[in-house]
Amino acid sequence: MNIGETILNRYEIEDLLMEGGQARLAKALDKQTNCIVVIKQLSAFPKDPNYNEECARFQRAAQIRISHPNVVDPLDYHEEKGDHYIVMPFIEGDTLDNYIFKRGGRLPFHEALQIITEIASGLSAIHQQGIVDRDLKPSNIIVDPDNHPHIIDLGICKNTNEKTITKGSGLMGSLLWMSPEQVLYPGSEDFRSDIYSLGAIFYFMLTGSPPIRGNDAQSIILSICQYVPPSPRQLDPSIPVHVDEACMRLLAKEREARFQTVEAFVQVITGGPRSVAGPACISCGLAIQAGSNYCQNCGAQIDSLKDQTAKCFACGAQSGEGPQCPGCGRSFSHSDHRLTFSKGTLTGMTFRIPEGIFQIGRNELSPRDHMISRRHLNVACVDGSVAFEDSGSTNKTLVAGQIADHQIMLITNCEVCIAGNTGTYSHK
Repeated sequence: MNIGETILNRYEIEDLLMEGGQARLAKALDKQTNCIVVIKQLSAFPKDPNYNEECARFQRAAQIRISHPNVVDPLDYHEEKGDHYIVMPFIEGDTLDNYIFKRGGRLPFHEALQIITEIASGLSAIHQQGIVDRDLKPSNIIVDPDNHPHIIDLGICKNTNEKTITKGSGLMGSLLWMSPEQVLYPGSEDFRSDIYSLGAIFYFMLTGSPPIRGNDAQSIILSICQYVPPSPRQLDPSIPVHVDEACMRLLAKEREARFQTVEAFVQVITGGPRSVAGPACISCGLAIQAGSNYCQNCGAQIDSLKDQTAKCFACGAQSGEGPQCPGCGRSFSHSDHRLTFSKGTLTGMTFRIPEGIFQIGRNELSPRDHMISRRHLNVACVDGSVAFEDSGSTNKTLVAGQIADHQIMLITNCEVCIAGNTGTYSHK
């Protein structure tokens, strides 16, 4: 598509808007209706290995009709000389990231609340049709001159009512806004994955930064899976507590700890301070939703907060304070090596590290925490000292802030991080 060119004998290209990813976008004049539209052209060629898959996904996206004021539906689909086109309404305005930039880098609380509520309304309508967006991000949201947001581009969506088009297990979406399950288990996304992305967008509006850190793909993925950012209220005390807690609950690492529907989130942020209540989590300090099994912010198991009985680090069994583990039979040394966790799903747990050389992972530490690999780290407790080495896990083991890609000796009060679970080492 070139400026001044007429395609499909109808649309005159006025401006090129974007080129990259799976498509290029252009602003065009519809000569039949005299309306301004956006033309999306598929950037795929018959020789590409995934050409048929890309074409099928493109055609499916052209057929989606959500019929909601905060979602932009396609107008038409055309194919000409091997090229595939989707015609969409043109929405005057800025992408949400540009909109935020022009307002100083973050939005006032009340403006952010209005915009996220409308985005949530559009996303709810998408979910009601059985569709998972999978690419909800600020650049896929247009804010019009009246400050109303519009979700665009469901090009890589997943329809839960249909057989999947995607083959293989590659990442689908934009890394900065992906949920933990999206980067760890591509293809496993559900509505709650979009709910995480909604939280990332809300956090960005309130704070001016995405809720992750890192400058390369590996560090960003580790951050998505492990890093718990400071809550918006810590950065701006004017943000109401119930909104702060709702935002952080959207960002919970475990799907079960998030809001399970968009509507539940909207009810909380529009319902006032009493919508979120309960005791405070000893891991992150935020309130625990009544009846929840997990902390909405950091994912800590509520039952574990009450359980002060030490466990064996080698097998996960209740160890008690005796000289030998009743589960695996390993002996505990007189040095009494221990790890006590204060952040993550292991919050409140204390593990005694027995003598020997062994490998541990999810089954021994927390069977429900899928951020921990099944074979996560190697442990060597010999001659009164303990050393950790990562076993090539997805989310890594850190000792004193360093990835344990080789054996690292633990020293008193050093911090150990196992897939986002932070603990402190101690011994006699």
